[in-house]
This record gives sequence, structure tokens and C-alpha cells, in this order.
Amino acid sequence: MQRMSTQRLVGNRHSHPRGRAYWNTKVYIKIGEAKSLPAKDLNGLCDPYVLIRVDDETVARTSTIWKQRDPIFSEEFILDMAPDFQELSLDVYDFDKLTADDAIGRVTISREKLQHNPDLATDQWHPLTKITRETTCTGEVQVELLLSETETGLDQLVLTVIQARDLTQEIRCDPYAIVELDLARKETERAKNTRFPVWQQHFTFERVKLGPEARVSVRTAAGFGTAFLGEAVIPLTNLTRDIPKREWFRLRPREKDLEGLKEGNGSLRMSVKYTHELILPESQYEALCQYFVANAQSEDLIDRGILGMLETLIVERESNMDRELLARTLTRMMINQNISTTFLRNLNQWEIMKAKEPSTLLRGNSLASKCTDQFMKIVGLRYLHDTVKPVVDLVFKEDKNCEIDPAKLGKQKSDDILKKHLEHLKTYLDTLFDTIFESDKRCPLPMRLVFKQLRLSVAQNPALQADGSQTSYTVVSAFLFLRFFAPAVLSPKLFGMREELADLRTSRTLTLLAKSLQTVGNIGSTIGSGKESFMEPLYPTLLSSIDRVKDFIDRLCDVKDVPDSDIDLEEVKNPQVADDLLISGVYPLRYDSGGVFSSKPLKKQEIQLTNKKLVTWKVGQLSSRLELPIERILSVERLELSVFDKKHVVRVSFRGLDPLFINFGSSLDLDAWIQLLRKVIKVRGASITPGVHVGVFRKDKWSCCRQPDVLAPHCSKAHSTTATDQFSDNPGPEVWAHRMFSYLQGCRGKIEASAKERPALAELIPLLDELNLAYLLQVDQPLS
Repeated sequence: MQRMSTQRLVGNRHSHPRGRAYWNTKVYIKIGEAKSLPAKDLNGLCDPYVLIRVDDETVARTSTIWKQRDPIFSEEFILDMAPDFQELSLDVYDFDKLTADDAIGRVTISREKLQHNPDLATDQWHPLTKITRETTCTGEVQVELLLSETETGLDQLVLTVIQARDLTQEIRCDPYAIVELDLARKETERAKNTRFPVWQQHFTFERVKLGPEARVSVRTAAGFGTAFLGEAVIPLTNLTRDIPKREWFRLRPREKDLEGLKEGNGSLRMSVKYTHELILPESQYEALCQYFVANAQSEDLIDRGILGMLETLIVERESNMDRELLARTLTRMMINQNISTTFLRNLNQWEIMKAKEPSTLLRGNSLASKCTDQFMKIVGLRYLHDTVKPVVDLVFKEDKNCEIDPAKLGKQKSDDILKKHLEHLKTYLDTLFDTIFESDKRCPLPMRLVFKQLRLSVAQNPALQADGSQTSYTVVSAFLFLRFFAPAVLSPKLFGMREELADLRTSRTLTLLAKSLQTVGNIGSTIGSGKESFMEPLYPTLLSSIDRVKDFIDRLCDVKDVPDSDIDLEEVKNPQVADDLLISGVYPLRYDSGGVFSSKPLKKQEIQLTNKKLVTWKVGQLSSRLELPIERILSVERLELSVFDKKHVVRVSFRGLDPLFINFGSSLDLDAWIQLLRKVIKVRGASITPGVHVGVFRKDKWSCCRQPDVLAPHCSKAHSTTATDQFSDNPGPEVWAHRMFSYLQGCRGKIEASAKERPALAELIPLLDELNLAYLLQVDQPLS
């Protein structure tokens, strides 16, 4: 499998009916570190990684941290969820090359906990629960509840066990359900050999007063006894008399099965933030967006309007939103309104004109700095990949030792070894510098305009024009080298340039390269400062590059002014524009003509996925090339094991086209392809079916649920959760506007209090009132 730069997929914008409100559900996960993991390898260590699952489906994976029982992951994920998801789990595994990976432990969080426990959004240590067959429950059970009153005044509950779905594949299932209320216990009939039983059995209970909950557990015959498959706790506290309530409930382990399993497995430090937002139609946010446009276009309004207030809140850390997310939200709004360079020109000039000396210029936590950082990451990500990624890939591939610090070499610190390592490092550094310094023409025009405007603003502030001042260069290099190139080289996975974290040797090489970029980005001001004397052998190379840095910045800023209206940011705003290759490989596959399941074998073919199409052809026969539009994909689902007796088979179903079966070589390949396919489906706005059959129709019935009709209702819930990161998280403009509205609502008291000092804020208050009213009117209405 060859996976291209994941950032070529430039967004995950959803297609929603225009003029309709909808729910937007996301989970933000930060996985920090683990500690005290059990030894799993003969060396007394382990090679841990974390799988993120949503309702039994793997949606993301951290890098493997080699030979560590206290690994540091430092990875973040944004999950775009289906609103009806039930459960999130983070499973820690030990990687093994020759055998199946060993399970270490699991953290499970239900949707209810995410909704009602905001403390989960702060960093916490969570004990890992041992993963056993008893604690690994899959599937859901559907129940209908009808509460009424008898003639004698008793509470009467009719509980109907309708069906279950997605039960375990590990053993043969002959499932039945057990209903328990107080001390009463009733059973359904047993279904035969199915993971998708349908019972439709009613159970009536009469009580003076119902208790708070009932329990429905699912079991199956196993050998001479039975096996527990999971239990659902059914709350009875919010029922409305004479109105039936039908709902799916997740099957989970029993509390008694978890006793004693949270000790000795280590713990995981992480934070999980859940958002479930009602997004109004884009037109509803137009007045708010235009208010921001007016504030951004006027230098005078910046100080006394909302941007000046946001600056105060972000610097003083009084915001109720993450500072990076706030800056990203504001920057995305300006890009969507086609005034991004004007916005940054005025915001940066306002900040620069306040500076009293070069050392205080554009502080790292100012609103101007944060927004400029975000602008580079949004607009310049493709440029970053084209410029830096080839060198990073070479460092990973060659795996050469570039350590030049004698203290870190131990017994190997001979002069010959140091000289050899220095040669390796200088070769990489020369290649990196050459690539960067020759990239001025490839740098996106909007970035070049922002850099030019930074220099012009510096020239207007006499306090920054001291003798020998390099401020006209450092104001650009501080962003481009210190906050763009250097961080990307240091952490290529964070910027979507690698799938795995670097090992210790490669990480050290990347660190030394990043230090060198920082040194030249500071225009050499830190050379000879006495810190890190082991870098001295690189000083000649670094000093000789200072003039090249200046020449590069001069060329970058040598660009004609262009109004925002003439700048093409369509690819940034609309991810449907690009058609880059995302992933490719050679796998056994086949198409079933007319959708009729055949007995033909799967044969190896080339397969590629781009932003717009899925392409297959016979190996070595490009004339057999078949292009399938992404818009016609209806579902991408794993098939159950019984279909092909293979674990890693996926069916891609299309509207009006033959289904495609693909057998991937490993779970890693399978997860990578499924995630990218689902992402690009959402980007392209394809209509994804809410349900699927995880089997095939053969011998006059579905192999999964045994239904005899080829058009029978889907038996399994379609999985649509996708994982992304801050760079490719690009929903529609209405989502960014709503995030800003929610933030401003949280600051409502401060806005009203500041309206006297900043009169322009007074105009904002009625806009927030109108949006809030529209929200309240819509919240109880049927949604798309």
C-alpha cells in the first residue's frame, strides 16, 4: 500500500440540504501518555499504540511507541460522529511483528458520559481495564417501552424486545434476550445461528411504582452452557404515559465482570471533549459575518470593536474556547468571506504599531500571531508538503545517525564518528535549505501578500528601526521559519507528512534540522550565544545561509498587491476542487455484475483513490482502467467473516454501479482505506445509506440476517465516523460562523460590560439576540 500525503484531502465538509438546520456532532481527543504498562516482550518492555473505536469500528490509530512502558503519544484527533453513536473506546495494544498484537487495556466512555461530564475535557488519568472476552461486548439491542396506568391505578410497563444487531463474530450465535425488572426475569425465544436476531416479544410488568431501570441482557448457547454477549441498562424515569418509546441500546459488560480488571494494566492520560451543535442555515449567520467583515476592514474598528476585545480575552486567557481553535475559527470565517489578507494586514498592523521594541513584536499568544499562524497552516499546507516532505521522507528512509552531541554518543564519540555524523547532517541540511530557498515562486500568493504587508507595517513604526535592526526580515522569518517550517520538520506526523512517529534516531535528526531552521530564522542572532556548543560545527553552514534567508524573504515579498476579490482560495474553501492521489495499492478484488453475488475468485488489481474517484485496473493493463465517481458511493463496510472466510474484505456499494469487493492485506491497510474512503465521501457530499447488510444475498437469503428478500431492510448500522486533524477539519462556512456565535454567547457578559469602552460592540448585541432567537425557534423542530 502506498499512502500519499493525507493533507491532500483538504477538508471534511459535509453536504447538507441548503436552507435547513442540522446537528453537527464532534469529539475532540487528546492522547497524552500512558504509564506503568505491563511488560509484553522478552526484553521486559512493550511497543504500545492506541486504537480509537466508535461502536466497535476502528476509526483512528496512534503511532507505535517502541520499547516503552511509559510511552508519550502526544496526538490529537477530531472525530466527526454520527449523532446516534453509542460508545467511544480507546484500546491500548502491544505491537508484535510475528504474532497477533497483545491487548493491554481499554478505556470506554459512553455518549451519556460525554454529554454530562464536562470534566472529561480536561487532562485526566484513566485506569486501563483488562480486555477479556467477558469485557468485549459488541452490538446493540432495540427495545420499545410503553408506560400506562391500569384500572386499579398501577403502573403498567410493556417492554418489547424487538431485535439485536452486530453481535459477536467470535462464536456461533443462537441468541436470546433476558429481561429483568426488580426480581422478575423473563426470556425471549432463541434465534438460530444469526448475529441479527429478530424477536418482537412483549413483556408486561405491573407495579405500584416502577423502579428507575430495567435490564436486557443477551446470551447465546455455547457448548453445554451459555455465553454472555452483553447487557443494556434501560432507564425508566423519563417515560411519557401512553406514548411508546423505541430506542437502540448498546450492549455492555456487567459491572461484576469488570471487578478487579482495572488494576495492573497501567493508565492513559487523555482528554475528550464532546460537542453536539445545532447548525442553522448559512443565511442565518450572514449578519454576524458581515459585522466581522466590517470590523476587519477598518483599522479604527479593530481597536474599539470585537477584534480588540478578542485580543484582550485571548492574551489574558479568559476565553471559553481553546485559543488555537478561536484563531482558526476567526481565520476560516475571514477566508470564507474573501477578506483574509485585508483582515491580517489590519490586524497585524494594529499589533505592530503598538510595539515599543523589536523583542515585543507579535507576541506568540497575541490574536494577530495566532491568526497568522492558522492562515499559514490553512493556505500553505500544500506548499509545506511540496517543500519539506521530500527531505523528511529521505531522513526516514535512510535512517542515518546524525548525532553530533558527544554527550549523547557515549563510548562512540570518536572524532571519525562525529565527522561522519556531521557529514550526514550537513547533506540533509543543504538539501533542505536549497529546497526552501528556491521555493519562493511556489509559495501561495496570499501568504506572500501577508509577508509583504508585515514588512510594510514594520517600516511605519520608528521604534522598530534601530541601527542594525533586522526586524524587516525577522518579522517574516519568525512566522515562516520558526512557526511553519521548523515545527513541520520537528513533528511531521502532526502536519500530515508521515503516518508514524519517528524512532529515536530519526527524531534526533529531525530535531537537529529544526534547530538549524530556527537559527537561520532568527537571522543568526542566537549563534555563539553559548547554548548547545555541540552545534558549533554547523555554524559555518548556518552563517553562510543568513544572506540566502534574506534574499529569499526579499523575493517572497516582491509581489504586486492584489485585492482579496482577485485571490483564488477556492481550493481552501471548497475541498471538492482538488483531485490529488490519496492512496494506492495492489489487492485482490472483483465486481459482481448486476449486484448478484458470484463465486468468481478475487484477482489482484491496481487500485487508486483520489479526491474525486476510485480507480481500478488489471495489473499491467491500463486499458482496463475503470473510474468510479465518489458521488455514487452509497456505503463502505467491512463484510462479516463468513462471506469469504477472510478477515479484511470490504464491499463498496454504488448507486447504479456494480458492487466492488476488495480483500486488503492487513488490518492496517483495511483501516487506512476505509477511513480515507469515508472522508472523501463526506467531502464530495455523497449520500451515505444509514444502514447496510454486512453479508451478501445468496441462496435466496441474506447471509447476515437470513432475510429472504433482496430488498429487505438493512440489518446493521452503517459506520460513518471519520477521524481528521486540525489541518483537514474544514466543515462548511455555517459551522465556523456557529462556533464564533457560541463563543460570543459565552462571553456575552463581557461584551455588554465592554460596550461603553468599545461602542462598536453595541451593534453586536442585537445580532446575537436574533441568532439566539432563531436557534431557540429551531431547536425543537424536525431536522434534516
